Amino acid sequence: MINAFREKMRFLTGNSPEPEGSKKHSILAAVSGGIDSMVMAQLLFEMGENDLSVATVNFKLRGKESDLDEKHVRDWCSERNIRFFSKSFDTNEYSHSRGISVEMAARELRYSWFDSLIKEFKFEFLAVAHNLNDNVETLFINLLRGTGIDGLSGIREKSGYIIRPMLGFTREEITRHAIRNHISYRVDKTNLETDYSRNRIRNLVFPELEKINPSFLRRINENMVHFSDASALLDSILTEARKRLCTDEPEKGIILAIPVRELLSEPSPRFLIFNFFKDYGFNERQAGDIFQSLTSTSGKHFFAGDYCLVRDRERLILTKDQFRKSSLNEQIVYLDDPLQKEVTYHFKGRTIILRRFSYYTGFSPLKSSEQIQYLDAALLSFPLICRSRRRGDKFIPLGMKGFKKLSDLFTDQKMDSVSKELQPVLLSGDKIVCLPGLRSDERFRLRESTVSVLEIRLL
Repeated sequence: MINAFREKMRFLTGNSPEPEGSKKHSILAAVSGGIDSMVMAQLLFEMGENDLSVATVNFKLRGKESDLDEKHVRDWCSERNIRFFSKSFDTNEYSHSRGISVEMAARELRYSWFDSLIKEFKFEFLAVAHNLNDNVETLFINLLRGTGIDGLSGIREKSGYIIRPMLGFTREEITRHAIRNHISYRVDKTNLETDYSRNRIRNLVFPELEKINPSFLRRINENMVHFSDASALLDSILTEARKRLCTDEPEKGIILAIPVRELLSEPSPRFLIFNFFKDYGFNERQAGDIFQSLTSTSGKHFFAGDYCLVRDRERLILTKDQFRKSSLNEQIVYLDDPLQKEVTYHFKGRTIILRRFSYYTGFSPLKSSEQIQYLDAALLSFPLICRSRRRGDKFIPLGMKGFKKLSDLFTDQKMDSVSKELQPVLLSGDKIVCLPGLRSDERFRLRESTVSVLEIRLL
């Protein structure tokens, strides 16, 4: 076993199999006192090719037994003059305060502490003793919970600085090695219970599968390798699809935008939807609903945490969840008369600049710029009010004679839902005088009699 372990370590650390190509690495081994981690620690010690340190976590879940586990690892390190780290946690209290399972709490606590040790003492690798049984158990758990193809790949042998050199060995092989080499270890009796899903799979399901196929662990592990290869291939396909389909418009608060027509022309649009938006909290069921919306009427909204996904006319648009929040807490900004100076205001992440100046002979408005509007300042009552659109809003667009609803104007402009939500509406009293960056009201346009001009710029 030592030779196979040594080759695996050299592969995971990037060392050449040739002695002259070997490099000494600083390794922190996560050791609980159980059979898997004690065998790993002994194998790392016997290799003698790296600077080895050991870290153990006392989760305080089994009373005196937990303390004896810690002492066992401490004594083992002391006998071999190996640097030893230990940390105790009130795991039950942490689990209760975070509202998570004890298993998840233990995972968060130990990896957070391991990470701090890695950074403080500059270890190159953290060796964790997951074995082949653990890997297959994880596959079954993922299948029961629901998973994508990544979940079928099981545990990775290497993830950043974390390495798992025991992943290719079964629990039976590890047990035989421990007995033959007189490696002492502690037994966690809770592993024999069936209270946790992993233990039920380990103690009830696997023995039945072994009756069907004694080599089922190896067979499933081989399939997991195939799934991992397929996952890597899909990752490259997804990367190309993102480049091809996804854009952003940070000035509008759009995190992700995907054209519906192009998305529907892809071989598997539903799969793409799930993978594009899963990192923002959208689950597989929502991905199905979003996919169904592509062939129905536009305007549907989907929410996940702080994010909102809109099925607009031509695009799927992801933003922060400003639709629900804005309806509960509408932003209103009061704009004072700038007189002869320039004043800056901020509205929903956009900047509005006001400047007032006297009308002068030869002044010509910049008609070519949609970002600038000019109004007759004498017709305005300050402070102006800047707010979002409201149902029933209407004004007289510049150059027209009759009223037009803002909703109709936005439709004519083919504005998406996000742009509508972010569009400032500027009022004097109860009259809309301007839609900054879009259109002014005819009633407040410049005339021959104008003596004072209000310039409005939207950035």
